[in-house]
Amino acid sequence: MLLSLLSLVAGLPGALLPERTIRTGARFALGPAYENADELSPRGWYVRAVRLHSVALVVTGVLGLTLAGRGDDAGTGAPATEGAETDETAD
Repeated sequence: MLLSLLSLVAGLPGALLPERTIRTGARFALGPAYENADELSPRGWYVRAVRLHSVALVVTGVLGLTLAGRGDDAGTGAPATEGAETDETAD
């Protein structure tokens, strides 16, 4: 569930504002090494790729949270036990 939430939070900025996300990433990654990191402009295909990747992260997060909710027994937070096998053989 934590990974699903993390995926959702990480994907939202890139899905909604891909160019700003790219600029922020460039400032952090390239800023220490380049004097003009803010002047770089990403190509169109890269912006689309960042948006697609971010949307995939959001979908993965939502799907993970949905499936995690289905695995609980009647919302009690206990994992579902149907189909679980136990080994009760004593040696």
